[in-house]
Amino acid sequence: MKRSNPLLTFAVGMAAGAIFVFQLLPAENDRAIILLEKALRAPRESVYRGTSVTYCYLPKPLETRADVWHKGLYRERIGYLTGPLKGYTIGCDGTHNWQSDANAKTVKVTGKRASEEQTEQRFDLLVRNYRVTLDGAATLAGRPASILTVKPRNLGNPWRRLWIDQKTFVALRTDDYLPNDRLKTRTVLETIDYSPMNDDLLFSVPASSAGDLPSVPMAATRAMSAELIKEIYNLDSPRPAYLPPGYELERYYLYRCECGDKAVLARFVDGLNTLSIFAVPAQSISGRPADGSESVDESCCTIEEQRPAVEVQIGGRGYRLVVLGDIADSEIKRVAESFEKATQS
Repeated sequence: MKRSNPLLTFAVGMAAGAIFVFQLLPAENDRAIILLEKALRAPRESVYRGTSVTYCYLPKPLETRADVWHKGLYRERIGYLTGPLKGYTIGCDGTHNWQSDANAKTVKVTGKRASEEQTEQRFDLLVRNYRVTLDGAATLAGRPASILTVKPRNLGNPWRRLWIDQKTFVALRTDDYLPNDRLKTRTVLETIDYSPMNDDLLFSVPASSAGDLPSVPMAATRAMSAELIKEIYNLDSPRPAYLPPGYELERYYLYRCECGDKAVLARFVDGLNTLSIFAVPAQSISGRPADGSESVDESCCTIEEQRPAVEVQIGGRGYRLVVLGDIADSEIKRVAESFEKATQS
């Protein structure tokens, strides 16, 4: 499977509505919580265009510049001007996320943004699992900004610092830190213009220059209950015996790999961060030969080949489990080992 570009993954997350809309809840620092609530609401209400620069510091330094357009209701478009993504454009039409290469030769619809139900669940967890504090003020892109720090109550989790426009509540800068406090990613809006924008087609999925939208092999997910995944596809959902403090199951997904094989994805969240567990069957059923027997082959589905996998039995069937997340490596290892120590049924 072609490995994803970490910068593209981060940027797609922005277009997908990675900054969520939440209801206001009381907290120990009311002013900070109120400001955070307004910042989280901004993608639904703000209209602006600007230029951004994103620095990825780990695993190696990487920089890219982009033109950014945003028009409320989660509609966003990012066109990359420099770096490894030069010529690529990603966007969200308010519901679906999409990406296109230079001259729209290939266009992919990459999924849906988070649902309102998911954002509500994440906010409850965010308030429970993180401390939000006001840490001063600064000026960015000629705009006065307040600095918010969102740090975990539980050790071993990444954290975030935000520079919020004091008038529009748009995030002008976002710094993401690893659990060891090393800066991983910084995104800065160097210029921003809040003038009205009339072109709604800017955010629509673009037509491919090749004619009809091509069928592009790519990974895809579909939210389903564990029971339905088992009933329809005879696949078992992973249930770890250990989860890091603060994490809860968000939902299960049927995961279709780029090669066409199917697996199960379990996604756990703590309000700010995500822990993903992929259960890939050791063998895939490719069809039935003329004699009626099943043709069983090794699954072609690969998930982050550089990450170690755990071989386990779930429901009497062999699976290869891959645990992904930006949490501390010791916690990733503990989650994986919990499958080996527990009997999955």
